[in-house]
This record gives sequence, structure tokens and C-alpha cells, in this order.
Amino acid sequence: MDKKIQFPFGEVNIPLEEGGGNVYYAIQATEAYYDTFVAEHQTAYEDGSVSIHNTIQDAIDATTIVRDDVVIVIGEWDITTPILLNKYGVTLMGLSGDSQMGGKNSKITSTVAADSVITMSAARTAIENIMLFMNGTGLTSGIRIHGGSQLRIRNVCIVKNDGTDNSGYGINITAAPTWSLFENIKITGKINNTLRLQRGISGASYNCIYRNILVSNTEGQGLYIPTSGGDLFENIVLAPTVTTGLEITGTGSMLVNCRNMAATEGVSTAIKSGCITIDT
Repeated sequence: MDKKIQFPFGEVNIPLEEGGGNVYYAIQATEAYYDTFVAEHQTAYEDGSVSIHNTIQDAIDATTIVRDDVVIVIGEWDITTPILLNKYGVTLMGLSGDSQMGGKNSKITSTVAADSVITMSAARTAIENIMLFMNGTGLTSGIRIHGGSQLRIRNVCIVKNDGTDNSGYGINITAAPTWSLFENIKITGKINNTLRLQRGISGASYNCIYRNILVSNTEGQGLYIPTSGGDLFENIVLAPTVTTGLEITGTGSMLVNCRNMAATEGVSTAIKSGCITIDT
């Protein structure tokens, strides 16, 4: 059974495996309901931390590693520096969305050409139920993964909303994750194939699961995994606005129930014989 937290503007369902630790909230003091929210939800924990913070980074910094703490992002945020999800075992999540559109009113927009909107650099961290808008000037990304194992990205929508055409990655993997889950994710540029991304997902991975992912509006590859080992790609859709579909290199990975509608299919060498079920 999930732990359900109900607010006037939505609810959060925290699976029990995520909710063993403390719950922290990131909410801006300018929200109309801020005072009421503080009165009802402010908690002082035994470790000296408090539950409510006025920046997302402060809420993450208040967590403790390994304890399975959860940070809930409330409302729409504009940021100018990347959010660092750098605490082992911490989950960053918005209001329950359970779809590729992210989490109801939990939205984070990078207003500058930052390295990323969020950087994940610790094992067993998770991002769920959030919509991210990235500024795609240069090599920027919605989410940058810089190492870690057993990561989880679920119910996330990443949109390039500013910058230059043909730049930036939806998810940029700069240090390969292992045993991780990427599920219910939409990655796209602006409407009508303008302000395209360079790639949807880019970087090496090992023994990961990619499931229910839609990529559109890229000048380069929709899915580019230059070193892949034992990964499962299931229900991946690469839209006609993707220039090069997928390129996966390595050994033993599997591609199941996918559709590649990109202008150019791409070349993959990592797929184990007999495991391909893909339409083009």
C-alpha cells in the first residue's frame, strides 16, 4: 500500500519502499497558500532538519543518505543553476501524475543555458512525476546522469523550450548507470519541429530497462547508446520528427515492441539475435 498525502491542489502517492525516511517539501513563499501549507505541514525532525524549504536544493540538502527520504516539489519553478540530486537513496518527486506528461502542477524551468535542469550523481536516487523545461543553448540537458546504480526516472516530460536549434539532450548520460529504470518518459522540442534537440537520450548504460518512452523533434538520434550491455528497450516510439532513429552499440541488449518512424532508421549492433520486434 502507498502512503498518500492529500493537498487541496493535488495528492502525492509515495510507495512504501520510497517513504521509509523523512518527507521534505519544496514550496515557494510566494504561493498564495504558503502560510496555510506551513501551518499544516511544517515538521521538525529528530535529526534537527525541518520539512519545508523555499528552494528545491535546500530541501535536497536537508535529506540524509540511505534513509530513503523523499523531496516533494510543489508548484512551478524557474531556476538558473542545475539542481543536484546528490544524496544516496533520495527521491525527488512531484504531485502524482502517473503519465508521460509529468506531475500535474510540478514543473521546473531552467531559464538559462545551464548544464542541466537536474543532475543525478548518487546511487539509488529517483526522479518522478515532474515536468522539465530546458534551455537548449549548447550541450545542455533536461537530466544529466553522472554515475550511480539503481537509478529511477519515471513519469517525466522533458521539453526544450528555448535556445538554439539542434542542440542539447533530453537525458545526457555522462557516466554510465547500471540496473536502472527509465519509464513513462516523453522528450521533445517545441511544437512544429522547431528548436530541435540534438539527441533524445544519449550515453552508455548497462543492464538497464527503458520502457514506454516517446522521443520527437531531434536533429540527431532519438536514442543513442554507444555502449550498451544487457539493456532492455521496450515500447520505445521514435517519432517522424526524429532525424536518426536509434543507434545502440555493444552486446546482448534487447529491443521489444518498438516503433521507429524516424527519417533514417540508424544502425545498431548491440541487439541479441531473435530479440528484435520493431516496426519502421
